Amino acid sequence: MNDKYKKLFISEAEEKIAALNTAFLGLEKKPGNSALVNDAMRAAHTLKSSSAAMNFMEMSHLCHAMENVLEEARAKKQTLTPQNIEVLFQSVDMLSISLDNIKKNKNEMDTKELIEKLHSAQNDAGPNAEKRGKIPCQSASDSASVRVGALAPIESIKVDIDTLDKLMNLTEELLVERMRLSEIVRIGKEKLDKKLDVAECEGSSEAFNRLISELQLNVTQARMVPLEQIFERFPRMVRDLAHSQEKQIDFQITGQNIELDRTVIDRIGEPLIHLLRNAIDHGIEKVGNIKLNAMRERDKVIIEVINEGKSIDWQKVIETAFARGIIDKITREKYLKNIGNWELEIGNLLYRVSTKDKVTEISGRGVGLIIVKSVIESLGGRVQIESNNNETKFILSLPLTLAIIQALLVRVTDQTFAIPFVQIDRSVRISKQNIKKAFDQEIAVVEDEDIPMIRLDKLFGIAKKRAGLFLSEEEVLLKISQTQAELMVITKREQSATSQNFGNSNAGIGLIVDELLSKQDIVVKPLKGMIKKTKGFAGITLLGDGKPAMILDVTTLLNNL
Repeated sequence: MNDKYKKLFISEAEEKIAALNTAFLGLEKKPGNSALVNDAMRAAHTLKSSSAAMNFMEMSHLCHAMENVLEEARAKKQTLTPQNIEVLFQSVDMLSISLDNIKKNKNEMDTKELIEKLHSAQNDAGPNAEKRGKIPCQSASDSASVRVGALAPIESIKVDIDTLDKLMNLTEELLVERMRLSEIVRIGKEKLDKKLDVAECEGSSEAFNRLISELQLNVTQARMVPLEQIFERFPRMVRDLAHSQEKQIDFQITGQNIELDRTVIDRIGEPLIHLLRNAIDHGIEKVGNIKLNAMRERDKVIIEVINEGKSIDWQKVIETAFARGIIDKITREKYLKNIGNWELEIGNLLYRVSTKDKVTEISGRGVGLIIVKSVIESLGGRVQIESNNNETKFILSLPLTLAIIQALLVRVTDQTFAIPFVQIDRSVRISKQNIKKAFDQEIAVVEDEDIPMIRLDKLFGIAKKRAGLFLSEEEVLLKISQTQAELMVITKREQSATSQNFGNSNAGIGLIVDELLSKQDIVVKPLKGMIKKTKGFAGITLLGDGKPAMILDVTTLLNNL
């Protein structure tokens, strides 16, 4: 095997395996479709040749046996029966397992038994077809749950030549500009007054800003990946899960050409798997439709998972939550009498309970939806639930990219924090007359709305300073009481609406800060080590002076108070 071409082979093999799955899904519904047979033939032939070239002979021989079955169908010598299709699906699974082994530098799977089944399928489409059993569990076909585990991260991205050319041109311009700046500094040092030419420096700075902005735009574009890369894996998953439950499901996908940052694409696979499993298990009785839609809305992408067949039994959700002690009797009665008026709060109960009477391989443990919520919110997105008229819709709102975001830099005592602009509604100053207390919670009255307040210095345990000395608690309280106005950043409504600790606060949450510093495009760096487990932070960024600043994740911050 030539390691030099291994990555290229793996990338091409993944494409051909996906193409085979797509073709066989179509042939299962239309066995005589010659165009689909030809598509499958091309994919199998290409994979056979490339596998042989890389000396992966088990995969090559299996593809050859698949070709023989497909050739019989193309020549109209036999019709592809459901048993034929099942064996072909098993063959695709075997190819996938072998490819996974190749990625891990392990041996391919033994394909002799499966090749014999394919030979039998080729030569006998009659009575004996029913006698063909499934191959052992080394093929993923035996258990639908095996195939729908965590999706592998994207390891390669196709980038347009035009984008690479633009990046190269920008790099050349940056090198020229760097030489220009070095020359300005050299000339300045040679002058007796040791002063630089301010006008020249300003011109160079403006050129740097322009080039870096263009570079940022093109790099961000190069990282964008179509949703198709994960969407294409779901039709087979839905088909297998539906068959395992003896359900008839029509699965439709739209918007797969919409692009998202690779980091976001890698993270949303697991939530979508949980939502689709949930739709199959809970949302369809025996026959129904499931839709996976994606659409672009300004700087966000909206993904919908819709099941048409059965709506959520809100009464059962309430009763289950009460039985498990999640809500008390008073809350239960309130919800039962006002189901239509408490959808947001009742909807939050779905993240904490399962209404499935029996635990299955697919669902019933009450953990799937909380994974959906936590992952989407960690990406700076949000989840909405709509259910009525025999239809349930989960709506995911996601940012286009996480690599570079716009943020508001704020100062809290002597520390700087970054708050993503997508989570901010507005900033205001609140006079102390408009601040009241309800139990232990401070409430600000802004335009006749009650907004819960959070003092970030108190939340993070940051001591106030004066002349280099820490203030006592009494001094802090005295300073607060003497302050004429508090500076408050108000979060957007959807950010606070998911927090169970503040009830149904549709007005947002107010974060008290000492100063608004500036609006910046910041580079998001992931948290590592022990700090990675700290709730309330989306990452870290470096400021212009080289100092780090924590990026606040308002949603998880509030949910963990």
